Amino acid sequence: MQYFEKKLNVRWSKKYEGLVNILNGLEANGEKKEDSYGWFDNNAYILIFAATLGLEKGQREKPQSLNNTVDTDIFNGHKFQLQDLSAYLALIAYYEKSDVEIFKIENDSELIHNFEELVGGGFKFLSAYFKSNADQDVNALLTKLLTDKLST
Repeated sequence: MQYFEKKLNVRWSKKYEGLVNILNGLEANGEKKEDSYGWFDNNAYILIFAATLGLEKGQREKPQSLNNTVDTDIFNGHKFQLQDLSAYLALIAYYEKSDVEIFKIENDSELIHNFEELVGGGFKFLSAYFKSNADQDVNALLTKLLTDKLST
């Protein structure tokens, strides 16, 4: 079952495009990187990951005036385990808001807005994390970050 009935856009700031490229296994400028692999199947998975970090770290950041987008059809059409990514998007936004009204169709724009701010917060955290550990390999840093989170 798809969560979103109509196609909407989920925005994320272009200033994090280099970070998203790195998470996709590319150079920051988008060129193919030797001996690297992408951690995620597409940008929707990356946005779910970033929003989860934003939620966990309590960080939010509004999208800037220059944005990239992923439309909700992508979230509806891709799964993690057996569930559409759109369900994770909705649950993350709900968990932060703790208001069941957010699930009403007429509140989809607000739900997406809350999710976008959590994505920005997650990207802000990841960007600082990578900068403070610039001497380490990105894959090792992500492995450490995820391993630390799974063990707590």
